[in-house]
Amino acid sequence: MTTLKDRKIREALKSKGFQEKNRKNHKMYIFVYKGKRTGIKTIMSYGEIEYSNNLISLMKKELKLSKGEFMGIIDCSLKEEDLVNIYIHKGIIIP
Repeated sequence: MTTLKDRKIREALKSKGFQEKNRKNHKMYIFVYKGKRTGIKTIMSYGEIEYSNNLISLMKKELKLSKGEFMGIIDCSLKEEDLVNIYIHKGIIIP
């Protein structure tokens, strides 16, 4: 069973082009491409310390990524440029 610390996820998302927005009960992470917000986003609760497989699965679906792609963001094997190329290839963002 995979678990990830929330801090590691937050830092990884911000380093890959996601903008953090504070909300009342959670933080939203929105992918920014060429200075504009995209529709790619996920939400993280203030109360979670570790994310289990179920929450990781929900996040990867919200971010429109495979588990391998999502884990690449977290372990830094996937660069922001690679992430942009994935989204372009999937037709999610237009270059």
